[in-house]
Amino acid sequence: MEQAPIEVRAARFSDRFVAYLLDGFPFGAGAIATVWVLLIRLEKAPTADLLATVAAAWITALFGYQLLGNMAGGTLGKRLLGLRVVLRDGGGTPASAGRSRARSSG
Repeated sequence: MEQAPIEVRAARFSDRFVAYLLDGFPFGAGAIATVWVLLIRLEKAPTADLLATVAAAWITALFGYQLLGNMAGGTLGKRLLGLRVVLRDGGGTPASAGRSRARSSG
């Protein structure tokens, strides 16, 4: 027996935004904690290179999380809000690595 197509519709902007905030919060908190440890606890001088390295590391981690989450059908924030990342083919197919990379870059 053939399975009926799944209705695929775009999520509301507000739902996507809240999901993104939920996903991004741990990474923002981690970046702040890293700067606090480096500057306060380890008494490192706050150079532009040090802050740029910390920012690049946490942005890369967030990008990787979004990429893997999109390939899996949704990040934790999206799943908490009942959102899924799928193709518009009607079958609920998860996004490919290339499409997930494009979504994560955006």
